Formats: sequence, C-alpha cells, structure tokens
Amino acid sequence: MELGNTSHARDTSIVEHGMCSSPDTGLMRHLVGGASVPPARVFLCCRERHLLLIMLPMMHSSNPSGWRVFIAARAAMLMVAAVLLAPTGQTMQAAEPAEKTVAAMLGQIDWLSASGLSEAEMARRFLAIESQYLDRTAMAREALGTYGAKLTGTALADYVNAYRTYLADSFVFGVRKTGASTSRVLGSRKGPDGVAVVISRIRTGKKVRDTLWFFCADRERICDVEVDGARASARQRKLFTEILHERGLRALVRDLKSGVLVSAA
Repeated sequence: MELGNTSHARDTSIVEHGMCSSPDTGLMRHLVGGASVPPARVFLCCRERHLLLIMLPMMHSSNPSGWRVFIAARAAMLMVAAVLLAPTGQTMQAAEPAEKTVAAMLGQIDWLSASGLSEAEMARRFLAIESQYLDRTAMAREALGTYGAKLTGTALADYVNAYRTYLADSFVFGVRKTGASTSRVLGSRKGPDGVAVVISRIRTGKKVRDTLWFFCADRERICDVEVDGARASARQRKLFTEILHERGLRALVRDLKSGVLVSAA
C-alpha cells in the first residue's frame, strides 16, 4: 500500500508547527551501515520534555530492501534517543545525590515530628539530624551577615552552639504548634554559583509549604533554606543584627540559648 501521500501531509504539518527538526541524514546513514536513508523520513520531536520518535516510511510494502532500511533506521533512532535522553554527568552528580540527601533528612524529620517523644528528646534527636545534614557554622555566619563572617575562636564557637539550640527549639516549637509533617522531594535545579537547590513540599496540618534547600559549594551539606520565597538566613539576620547592634553578641547568644527568639523569626 502506498503511504507517501498521507505521510507527507503529516510531516509537513509537524514541520510547519515547529515541532520537528530535519533529520541528520549523514548521521543516520552512518548508523545504519551506509544504507540509503531517504525512504524513511525521520524526525526527532520534543514536546513537554518527552522525546517522540516519528518514523514516516515512504515505500511500497512489497519492497524488502525498503523495509530493511526502515527497520535499521528505527533501531538507529532508538540509539540516538538513548543518547539524547541520558542526563549529563554534571547534572547527575550535582542534583541526584542532593535530592537523595534531602529526602533522607526529611524522612527522619517527619518521623521525629510524629514520634510523640518528649520535647527534650525531640530537641536532642533533631540536633543529631542537623549535625549530619546542615552546615551549622555556615548557616550561623550567614544569619549575621558581614559580622558573622568575621567571627573567630571562642566567640564563633559560643555563637554557633547557641544557634544550634535555637534551631532545635524552633523545630520543637513548630511540632507543638502545627503537628507532624509529611514531606516529599519535588526535584532540583542549579542555584547561584552552580550549587544544587532541592525543592520539597512539606505539609503540616492544613498548611502546605514549598521549601528550597540550598547546598554549600562542596555539595555535601545544606547552607540555607527558603520557605515560601523567604530565606531563613534573611529573616534571622534581620532579628539577630538588631539585637547585636543594640545589646551586643553576648546578649544575642543568651537569647538564642533561652528560646525567647523562637517565635520571633
């Protein structure tokens, strides 16, 4: 049966709508072992991130050599598709491990939020999770901006320890206020300086929030968090620097340890 007319009409329509690109006949001729490709029109189409392979043979069914070319070309296109669909090494290295890291962390946090443990035990276990996944020194410094970048020695150590207590108290306060959380990772992208940013969706009670986790440059730990478009470091910096300028670093450390700032940030 002659398919030339209907196939030509379909491929013309697709090309006119800008969905397909012309085939690389030189590449196809190489992949099918030097066979002539023109009997089969091959188009690579990409729509909504799905690769569509459209093989439009224009030949007589009684032509054995034509069918051999068609089958060889189809096999070659599957090879091309495998190459085109394979993610780059850079994307896999930057994004996939980061997504797994966040998923593992959120799984532990979800379990802890629903555990029914005492507040003191929840805080203790949260600190263990935090030490595994968060770069608390980088986060603590970022919360003080340029002042935090200059801190060293005992002053830095005391501030970071107080900041950790603040994070644990904030977690316990959130569980007490809204209940257990249910989280899932939605995906990831590249953020500033090429670092991985993982997107998650966290449900607590009736509230659903999209949360972004910004990884450090070494891609091993998290350096900042963004909830509903607001960076945690920016909210904390506004509160912390106000206390720092008015009452000094020691007063800030005392307030962080006491828990009085938990509901303020």
